[in-house]
Amino acid sequence: MLSTIRGEAQLLNGTAVIELPEYFEKLTKVENRTVSLTNVGGFDNIKVDGKVLAGQFKVISDNKNSSQKFNWEIKAVRSDIPKLEVERSK
Repeated sequence: MLSTIRGEAQLLNGTAVIELPEYFEKLTKVENRTVSLTNVGGFDNIKVDGKVLAGQFKVISDNKNSSQKFNWEIKAVRSDIPKLEVERSK
């Protein structure tokens, strides 16, 4: 099972730190979290700097003066339920 969380943010001087809700760390596994970023109203080269850890992640731009707005989405595996086993057709 996956858990998805999303939001919007804006860089300040080429950097943004996204703080996630407290429950996110408790609800999801640290391994294999993925982040998608989508620019809004412009195009600066933005990327995640590091991993999603301790309830936050950092987004940076190659442009150190960037104030780029962006949407973000994280997908992570839930840790509060057992892994579902797929039943194969016989």
